[in-house]
Amino acid sequence: MSRFAPLCLTAALLLPAWVQAQTPQQTYRRDVADCAAGRPGQSKADCLYEARSVLRDALARKPQPDSSPQALAANAVQRCQRQLPADRADCERLARGEGTQQGSVDDGAVVKQIVTRTVGPVPPLPASSPASAP
Repeated sequence: MSRFAPLCLTAALLLPAWVQAQTPQQTYRRDVADCAAGRPGQSKADCLYEARSVLRDALARKPQPDSSPQALAANAVQRCQRQLPADRADCERLARGEGTQQGSVDDGAVVKQIVTRTVGPVPPLPASSPASAP
């Protein structure tokens, strides 16, 4: 065991409760109690207004989405589910990085293109009519 381990444990135990992780509501209650006790240089009304603002901002903050490469790739493929079934396979191929890309965000657009060639039956040549023969 490191000689610093007891020191770190002691420091963690000595931390005030408000430094440890709290919910926004717990932080708000602590701030309101501090306002009631009186904060130097701040009126009680201003203090309570600030406490409400901090709570509102904390509650409005949404968790950040996973930005790992795997999560971004899965998200891109998932967005293809909104495409028409006929276009979905091409969308998924583009999402996986196939095709070509031109431009950039700085240029104002990123254009992605994928070319799919299909070979169908060859249409018959039009028959020449006797009137059009020389």
